[in-house]
Amino acid sequence: MRTSERDAIEELGQEIIVAVLCALRESKLREPKQLSSFVYGTAQNFFNDYLRKRSREKLHPLPVDEDYPAPGPVLDDDKVLIARREIDALDPADRHILQMTLVEGFTAGEIASTLRLTPDTVRQRKSRALKRLLERLNPVSHSGARLPLS
Repeated sequence: MRTSERDAIEELGQEIIVAVLCALRESKLREPKQLSSFVYGTAQNFFNDYLRKRSREKLHPLPVDEDYPAPGPVLDDDKVLIARREIDALDPADRHILQMTLVEGFTAGEIASTLRLTPDTVRQRKSRALKRLLERLNPVSHSGARLPLS
């Protein structure tokens, strides 16, 4: 439903069926009553992987005669400078993990193999780095309530 590319739908369907059949031959289905959930989960994983890979593809520029949307609101320059300063203050490895995850769209497993870490370590470092950034960018007031950034 999330893509209208007929070729991609057919190809994904075939890949999912082959993956499910191979998994069944390898006795990876523990509960035969859960077959439909197993197939659905496999399909969801394949489709999410397809979307992730497609989001990394280079896009072609729009033709000159296309109608462009109006630009979004301009960010306050001070906020951008503060955010960049706080990002630069992160540990270089954590900053690299955030870059690969949030900007380039890599999974924890892909980052782990690149940086020679475990996927759990990558997830943990990403989580802690984001938490540190949020704490620095949105300080807690004396009452414990979060202060707005605006």
